[in-house]
Amino acid sequence: MNALAVAGLRFDQLGSEHFASFSFSEEQLLDACVQVKKRTQSNAVVIVCTCDRVEVWYEQAKTDVAEPFLRSLSLSILAWKPHVYLKHGQEALEHLFLLGCGLLSPLFGEDQIISQLMASIDRSRLAGCASPLLEYLFREAVTTAKRVQASVDLQVPDKTVADFVEAQLASLVQKRILVIGSSSLARLVSSHLATKGYEVTMTFRDMEKADLLLPDHVRAIAYEQRFSSLETVAAVVSATKGMEYTLTYEQVKGPLLLIDLAGVPDIDPSLAGKEGITLVRLDYESFPLPRREEAKAVALSLIGTDVAKVNAYLAYRKDVPLIQDRAEQAALDLLYRLHHQLKEHEASDALRQIIYESARKAFSHQLYEQKKSEAAVRRFDLTRVLTDGQQGYAGDPPVRLSAFHTLEQEGWNLTQLSFGSHSSTHMDSPHHMLEGNRSLDTYPPDRFFATAYVLDCTTLDRLGIQDLPSSELGYDAIIFYTEYGKRACTLTQEVVTHLLEMGVRLFGFDIPNPDGEGDLSFPLHHQILSADGLIIENLANLGPIVGKRVELVCLPLLYKDADGSPVRVVATLRS
Repeated sequence: MNALAVAGLRFDQLGSEHFASFSFSEEQLLDACVQVKKRTQSNAVVIVCTCDRVEVWYEQAKTDVAEPFLRSLSLSILAWKPHVYLKHGQEALEHLFLLGCGLLSPLFGEDQIISQLMASIDRSRLAGCASPLLEYLFREAVTTAKRVQASVDLQVPDKTVADFVEAQLASLVQKRILVIGSSSLARLVSSHLATKGYEVTMTFRDMEKADLLLPDHVRAIAYEQRFSSLETVAAVVSATKGMEYTLTYEQVKGPLLLIDLAGVPDIDPSLAGKEGITLVRLDYESFPLPRREEAKAVALSLIGTDVAKVNAYLAYRKDVPLIQDRAEQAALDLLYRLHHQLKEHEASDALRQIIYESARKAFSHQLYEQKKSEAAVRRFDLTRVLTDGQQGYAGDPPVRLSAFHTLEQEGWNLTQLSFGSHSSTHMDSPHHMLEGNRSLDTYPPDRFFATAYVLDCTTLDRLGIQDLPSSELGYDAIIFYTEYGKRACTLTQEVVTHLLEMGVRLFGFDIPNPDGEGDLSFPLHHQILSADGLIIENLANLGPIVGKRVELVCLPLLYKDADGSPVRVVATLRS
């Protein structure tokens, strides 16, 4: 997987006057594939060109790719190399799937990239620059993108945008508004404004579609007539999916309010400095879009599932020749062992061939399934590393790691360890806070193996029962992911009671103390530990398994009357 990488350049924010520099003919792209492959000695090269970026995908390049990539497309190295992004391995793989589904496009969720990916791999093949790996990855990315487009409406418009537009228009006396574009967002805004008493005119490139798409109480005009309407309106809202400006500096005179809702700027940004013009552009990066976020979450879930399948295949792909060889040998061995029986029954050569082929396919299938099962298993270490001088809770002993024996003096290394029982990633037992209760050394090993669900709490201020994963997932441990240091999520005793009633007896946190700093009554500690529950604190590296059900192993040190202990926590994820 480390062989895969991508170098790319985005140009969608440059302004339409620069777009010509990134308009490449098929012949240019074909030649560029060959040039990059030759200059970098890559195993394979694919060049992808979309409405907002150009990328070169490559496999096992021997040299830097950025400069040959820019040269091959006649782009200035001095001007553009600082803007080139690079992604490798797993990051590149995930980028390919996100790109294919339109999640990285300024025209969010656009489906044109599917055909662009297909065209790029076809072009690479024609240039003799493709490879089985890149062919497979692009094919899988396209399949996933088609599934996402069929399952999710990524271009669903949010009413919050219409509310934003209405707020911008609030100070206007005149109520005539021109909406440029006929996208779902343009229609939503037009319909909303019409219900608020505005006189709305909407442009259509194809007037035959106006009868089908035009909202009630909205007037339609041809897109080419937009300029003639500027003198009669108080504001223009532009929301197209095109790459060219719908309004340029020379075409517009004030006074006029311009509102740009397009992913790629619809309105010439230089108009912001023109007398009498007020230009407002919606910043989608920081604007609340609940319907889009909901659709995006569904898409990411589908992508995550398919990327996991690809990773599983790639993990055993290198073993395919060995599998085929072993299956062939096993089939030959079967014929050898059946020789006398087949001879006794006067088996024909054709029957022997059928037995051989059937056996080879059966053995191959079994070996492939075994490898798939092995490849589908991924393990994650959730433990923070103990380091010398590491501090824990105020007043607790610091971690001390010092060389007691060394190779130079004694001929071997031996480290003296000194730390508190609640250092770094550690487990609390009931004996930690409750008199007469169990210590860790009294628990059987089975208590340190669990099925855990990793709950995403990064968007929650207060966790409620409704936020918990379904009990049908069958977990007896739960880990709360808060991305420690970035957000605090309050866990209530009501939620803990609910989890305990479900049978959960292991509670994991990526924070030092679920009760929060300063609460010396430790209500959550007492509630969990008094129910014979165990607590793990200071977990790490939870990001890859958030929202997943994992097999958890958390083994404490075995010492007498253990109130707590550092633990090595490992999560196993099976795709």
